[in-house]
Amino acid sequence: MKHLFYILILTTAFTSYTYSQEMTSIGDKIQYNSMSISVGDAADIAMTKSSGAYMHFKKAKRMTGWNYVWAAVGGYEIGGGAVNLAYGYPIGALDMAIGGGLLGMVISRQKKIKNHITMGVKEFNKSL
Repeated sequence: MKHLFYILILTTAFTSYTYSQEMTSIGDKIQYNSMSISVGDAADIAMTKSSGAYMHFKKAKRMTGWNYVWAAVGGYEIGGGAVNLAYGYPIGALDMAIGGGLLGMVISRQKKIKNHITMGVKEFNKSL
């Protein structure tokens, strides 16, 4: 029984080392073990192998979540501003400008998200 336990431990150690594969990223998509995974899944995988990669993936995930919020608020501001302008209220122009600014911010943050994903993949692959 004792020998079986040692064999199991050695097999697990060598198997996890032999089958550890690199991550690749194309834009904001992450490939691992020939499967496309989310940024959150990449963070979970990287948690035990590379703290640097984990931090980059968590940052990208957090920024992506906030992008959904900013896009929704920006869309609402543009729509509300258009309605206000249609009813003759000049404040609608300000609402539309705020909405456009928020949507512009979302687009600029996408570049930072892709950068964090790329840096996370590089950090993860260094740790293998």
